[in-house]
Amino acid sequence: MKQLLLGLVFVGGAWAQTETDSAAPRETPRELAARVDALLAQAWEAADLTPSRQARPAEFLRRLSLDVQGTTPRPDVVRAYLDGKDDDARRERLLTSMLWSQGYAQTMAERWANQLVGRSYLLDRGGARAPLSVWLAQQFAANRPWDEVVRALLGAQGPIAERGAGDYFRRFRGAPAELAGNAAQVFLGRQLQCAQCHDHPFEEEVTQREFWQLAAFFARVAVRDEAVVERPRGEVRLGGEGEVVAPRLFAQAPAPTQPRRERLAALITGHADSGFARATVARTWTFFFAEPLVDPDDVNRTSAFPAVLELLVEDFRQGYDMRRLVSTLVLTRAYGLTSHGQASPAALEAFAARGVRPLTPEQLWRSLAQTLNLTAVAQGDDPEGAERRLTAWRRQFFALFARDDRSSPADNTVAQALALINGPLLNQTVGATTPDSLLKQLLALPRAQRLEELFLRVLARPPTPAESRALRLSDASSDEERAFLHDVIWALFNSSEFFHTH
Repeated sequence: MKQLLLGLVFVGGAWAQTETDSAAPRETPRELAARVDALLAQAWEAADLTPSRQARPAEFLRRLSLDVQGTTPRPDVVRAYLDGKDDDARRERLLTSMLWSQGYAQTMAERWANQLVGRSYLLDRGGARAPLSVWLAQQFAANRPWDEVVRALLGAQGPIAERGAGDYFRRFRGAPAELAGNAAQVFLGRQLQCAQCHDHPFEEEVTQREFWQLAAFFARVAVRDEAVVERPRGEVRLGGEGEVVAPRLFAQAPAPTQPRRERLAALITGHADSGFARATVARTWTFFFAEPLVDPDDVNRTSAFPAVLELLVEDFRQGYDMRRLVSTLVLTRAYGLTSHGQASPAALEAFAARGVRPLTPEQLWRSLAQTLNLTAVAQGDDPEGAERRLTAWRRQFFALFARDDRSSPADNTVAQALALINGPLLNQTVGATTPDSLLKQLLALPRAQRLEELFLRVLARPPTPAESRALRLSDASSDEERAFLHDVIWALFNSSEFFHTH
């Protein structure tokens, strides 16, 4: 492998490399993605698997927008993309524009905040406006190296409202054992909670003492008056009530004068045996693919594609550049395969075909909010109550779709989808008559343009010729036209296509 540079500079819509006297140019994400593809192709050939064709432009655009920006693309974006030549350069330009958007920062912040503190806690703290969510979005927008982000998070101190990273400790206030379990799962890719009461039943090398040694790093953190502080004293006991246990991880302990959490952050992000980069790559992969490369909560398991995993991990260690990692994943041939057609389980597990999965609660909410223009519709005839109405809709939605704090998209159910379609949110918004409502905006267009505009807004594609013929309405009165469009809107929102990433 080429010797890697530590710097990567974005110039003029393309990835550009810098050079020093002692280092060769670093591979671009496109070049690294090609190496991933070559490894996967070898596995496909060995397993006698024929990969699916590449996704068509509209299919790829919607998938990329949902995965990177957390919402469906706007109609003008769809039209502009479909009018261009479909090639690698166009897809890379599209990706670049999305990765430097606020939508990318917010989407990545949502994903990691869910892992750290859970959806329920975030909703109570304002969702995307929760201090931790805001802070994480700032880090992703600046593309701060991920190891630095994690060190800042684990070492957070001061007022939570000003330094949102401290919201992590507010969530687990006074619970060092819970902090230890969460940190091990998210940052080390290991589920150690079973060792809280006894030696781990499945990992012989993990003892109860080692779990509480990890918890001891958090023994002195406290939240007082909505601020995180490090107390001068504080210990944990083995099993919660036994002997006092001193902090220790990877056979290393903090120096007597060194803050415990500072030492823990350094060990998690910098120790050769921590698995930090491996866990981050494994979890990030699950954000963009229907199948895991290796279980992100148990990265010590053997991956079905160890060479792919190690290639990505080795590259990620050279700067912990999250934007570069995401670029590499979505530029692979595997990411761009179509989900249409019948694929065998073996092909799906080997990434030789694209799996279909339900939208996450966040993707679904943001797509609904954008398509229905909920911010404007909430104002109605009572602008002063707009924020209250929008907050109520959001709470109703997430109460239905976010029952599990760390649930995967596959945990969404048909019952949830039907409840949304028949629930108060769409009942109050699909037929809204405010000037900025979806229905009103469609009716303001010439009749010949309405159906295409509706499909672009809801499904991010034009209607097929068959759909256009089936949904043609001629010689209709204005009332009939309104009722017809209302029914079509309901049908599209109720479709499997809307509820899934393909």
